[in-house]
Amino acid sequence: MKIIHLYSLLFIAVLLSCSDRERLNPLDYKNPLTEGKPTGFRIITNRDTVRLFWDHPAIEDLTGFQIFQSMGDGDLILSDSIDNTQVTLMKTGFMYDTTYQFALKTKTRFGESKLSDPISVVPGPVNIWIADILGNMIWRLSYDGSNVLKQHIIFNPTAIEYERETLWVANYYEKKIIAMDRQLIPKKEIILSDRPVDLAFNSDEKYLYVLQTDSIINGYTTEGLLQIQIKLDASFSLYSRLAYDGKTHSIWVTNFLHNLVIHVELKNDPIRITRFSDLNKPFSVEPDPISGGVWVSTNNGIIRFQNDNTQTQFKEGMYISDISINPVNGDCYYAGKSLSSDLWETGYLPSIHPEESVQLLGNAVPDISNIKVIPGSGNPGFMIHQYRTGKILRFNAEGILIGEMETFDNFLDIEID
Repeated sequence: MKIIHLYSLLFIAVLLSCSDRERLNPLDYKNPLTEGKPTGFRIITNRDTVRLFWDHPAIEDLTGFQIFQSMGDGDLILSDSIDNTQVTLMKTGFMYDTTYQFALKTKTRFGESKLSDPISVVPGPVNIWIADILGNMIWRLSYDGSNVLKQHIIFNPTAIEYERETLWVANYYEKKIIAMDRQLIPKKEIILSDRPVDLAFNSDEKYLYVLQTDSIINGYTTEGLLQIQIKLDASFSLYSRLAYDGKTHSIWVTNFLHNLVIHVELKNDPIRITRFSDLNKPFSVEPDPISGGVWVSTNNGIIRFQNDNTQTQFKEGMYISDISINPVNGDCYYAGKSLSSDLWETGYLPSIHPEESVQLLGNAVPDISNIKVIPGSGNPGFMIHQYRTGKILRFNAEGILIGEMETFDNFLDIEID
């Protein structure tokens, strides 16, 4: 009986201890969960607008909140005082490509909390769109790649194209194209004869080109009317890519599995199709907005195809995982690794002197499956996707990390609006 009585006392003591712990003030500096800091503080940016959110603490003597803000390397200073009923604040007019920090403090009748851990954001003029093919998701991210603005479930979105407030999405297994607005709300559908592999947009004629697995390229108006159909003598898989060159009114297609690049010259009557065989696993294809022609990534360097179909090789001896062209100046951004040393490298080939490559990142950032340059003059910054970590990493013009996000699969398509 004495042993039972002792255990009963211990059980009651444990219950009282748990009850005390639950009643701890969230703003108590000794609280092991909060350390006396506000909870739930988070930020979403969209162009020049910043929205701040936080949790409302369950305390009776709350009087309000204070927002502290800094710009660049400056110190945090009080910028806003807010009453005790609010849990969000929207601020506008922030400068692009500038780092801002925000922190939150809670005020009570008897004192104040510790300052929350500061959060850094970089506002900018564009958003980032991602189709996560294996993750079955469409994402719209902030300029710095650290905030989710919208997301929408779509089964196997193999490709996306953004044009004039519309996101065109290729739905692989349902054999259709979905037109969505900026809020990712579907507006219309185009039913296809086979599975879509990739998309390209002709801004001059407002045609959407669709590469299908059944060797067909279809050209549709934005209303979904079929205007052109091109039959290619080759089968295509998810490792094929499509690009439209507006300078020469041409379509280019890569076929990774068959080591093939196809050039379709639409300005000719009849249409002229040229095939380039025996290439080393051509994959990404990007049109040159300055001179016309395209850039193509391969397992041994980058191939530059001129308007007259001549070829020039750059970064020979490197496996190139992906490329991206700056539409403003034509610089070719790339990610890849040396075939001899296995060391990773990220950089760009200047449009004027592409033989003089500029390295931006080294082997400290390996395993890159995607790269996307942010449009702009000079070196405006870029983002990459690491297939081993599943991370999106956003870098500024100096190669400094300004944002990141996790949980992405290793097969993505990325667009900038």
